[in-house]
Amino acid sequence: MNNKKPLNYVRTLRRRWALTQKELADLLGFENRACISRIEQDKRIPSLESALALEVLFGVAPRAMFPRVYAETEEEVMRMALHLYEATFHSSSLQQQRKRQALDLALKRATKSSEAKGV
Repeated sequence: MNNKKPLNYVRTLRRRWALTQKELADLLGFENRACISRIEQDKRIPSLESALALEVLFGVAPRAMFPRVYAETEEEVMRMALHLYEATFHSSSLQQQRKRQALDLALKRATKSSEAKGV
């Protein structure tokens, strides 16, 4: 029995809705089913428009539909946010203080998210 989690849930949702790859491709405005196949196999990350179209259709947020992509993106953005946050300590200007506060909120949100996931 294979207990591996899928890299994304497009295939699962498509099949739950009894749609073929061609039908889903047509709904998203793709010329053929190959685009859907590549997305399902995690060989292609959908465009923002496609991810939002999938959310409209299936009612599932892109972050839940593409958990691996979301996790990788979150990790990279938070790494860069931490770097910028640390760089703001060299200045006491009001602008840098506001930037520090905003980045602090983002970093706390990411920390809570990681703790909730058990990471």
